[in-house]
Amino acid sequence: MNPQRLERIRKRREEDDEEFMFLILPILCLHRMGSRGQMEKRQRHSSVLYGKKRVEEILEGHVKNCRVAYRMEAHIFRSLASYLRRERLVKDKRIKVEEKLAFFLYMSSHNASFEDLQLEFQHSNRTFHKCIRELFDIILVLCR
Repeated sequence: MNPQRLERIRKRREEDDEEFMFLILPILCLHRMGSRGQMEKRQRHSSVLYGKKRVEEILEGHVKNCRVAYRMEAHIFRSLASYLRRERLVKDKRIKVEEKLAFFLYMSSHNASFEDLQLEFQHSNRTFHKCIRELFDIILVLCR
């Protein structure tokens, strides 16, 4: 092989190595900063009005608040929650029936994602998944 061609190949390899380093170096720096704790972790759900208090505020607040949030008036919402509790269709556990119903109604009436629910009620995706699935299962049973 001629020496000029060998020199071009060597230069191309060096350029490829430099391009690779421009890609990989920032990733390594970010990883290293994260492992040393230099990047500050912040709590995502930090609102004072978490789920239960948020639901109470909406139900006890202005009449329009409940209509906008859950697409029904507060007294109807409370009656529905009482019915679900009385018939033992939904049980109070760590998350009360009113809050589970609020998750479900907010999600379905606003076409909200779990991310939207997290911002509104300050719970995890897992909590929403369990509660909303429970209510969907009840609806399926009642519709049969």
